[in-house]
Amino acid sequence: MLFWITDRTSAGNSPDARFGRGWTDGTNQAAAATAWDDGTDVGAGVLVTNRTITLINDAGTVLADASIVSLNSDGFTINWNTAGGSRLVTYLALGGSDLTNVHVGNKVLLGTNATESVSGLGFQPDGILLMGPRDTSPLWFGPTQEGHTFGAAVSTTSRHTNGNRERSTGNGFSGYRSDRVLAPGDDSNQPEVIWDLQSLSVPVNDGFTLVRDTLTGTSDLVMAYLALKGMNIAEGTLSQPTSTGNQSISSLTFQPSVVLFDGADKVMSGPPPANYESPPEQIHGVATSSTARAAFWIGEGASAEADTDFSTSAVIRSLTAGTPTVQAVADFVSMNSNGFTINWTTADANQRKIG
Repeated sequence: MLFWITDRTSAGNSPDARFGRGWTDGTNQAAAATAWDDGTDVGAGVLVTNRTITLINDAGTVLADASIVSLNSDGFTINWNTAGGSRLVTYLALGGSDLTNVHVGNKVLLGTNATESVSGLGFQPDGILLMGPRDTSPLWFGPTQEGHTFGAAVSTTSRHTNGNRERSTGNGFSGYRSDRVLAPGDDSNQPEVIWDLQSLSVPVNDGFTLVRDTLTGTSDLVMAYLALKGMNIAEGTLSQPTSTGNQSISSLTFQPSVVLFDGADKVMSGPPPANYESPPEQIHGVATSSTARAAFWIGEGASAEADTDFSTSAVIRSLTAGTPTVQAVADFVSMNSNGFTINWTTADANQRKIG
C-alpha cells in the first residue's frame, strides 16, 4: 500500500504547504511529511517508522497520522492515532501473484561513508522507491528549515530523484536529477548531499547498495525504502511540452497498470551538481485509469507565501504560490500496450522534468 495526504478536505488549493506520503508491506511501514506554513518562513519535516500516514505543520505538530493494522483479502485496515480531520487520503494498492516480494525499511545514510548497503530483504529487488526529510534522524526536525526528497530506481542507469528545502532566511530551492537516486535540497542551488544507486544485487540477493557523490557534502541522510520484486516496473523522465495536447510515452515493454509521477516543478534535470532553483516546490501524481487519479503540489513564493494544491482530475499540476496561479496541467488519458498517454490541458514555456 502507498498513501498520499495533504491538508485538503476537498480538491483545490489553500494556504500552507503541507504534504505527506507513506507506504507499508503489511508489517513494516514508514511515512514522511514536510510543511512550510504560509508567511512563517520556517519549515518542518519528519520521517516516522511506526506510521503509514502522517501530516504535520511547520512547528512539527502532528495534524493527522495513521498506522497499518492489516492488509485484507479485499482491502486494508488502518488505525488513526491522530484523527484525520476529514482530510482526503489517496491510496494505491498493489497485489497479485506477479508481485512476489515486498519489503519496507529505513536506514540512516552516513555522510562519512562512501557506500551504504541495505540488507535483510531476502530477495533482489526489481525496483526501489526512496523517501525522507532533508536531515539525519527518523524523528522530528524543525521548526527551522526543512524539505522532502524522493527517488526511484530500477537499475544503475535508470533512476531519478527530486528534492526541496524551505529556508528560514529565504525561499529555498528545489530540483530534479535524472542521473541520481537521492538529492535533497539545501541552502543553495547545490543539493546538500547526493546518493546514487551502485547495485540492486549487492548484498547478493538480499538488498541494494547506494554510493555517495563525492562532489557534494558529507551530511547524514535518513531515508525509508520500498523494495519490489516480480512485477513489471520501468522508470523514466518526460519533458513538459510547451503547447497543449496529448503526450505519449511508448518506450515500455509492457502495458502498465499504474503510473506514478514526481518532480520539483523545475526545468533542469542533470549535472553539474549545482542545478537546483528557487523557489522550493514539488509535484506528485498517481493514476490507474483516466477516472482514478490524483495530483499533488506544494510550493513557496519569494515572500514566504506557501500553498498546497490537490486534484482528483489530473496527474500533474504546476502552480505559483501566493495567489495560486496554474502554470501547467496534465490529465491521464490511457494505459497503452507499451506505455501511457497524458493530455496537457494547460502548458507554458517551461519544459519541466517529470519522473
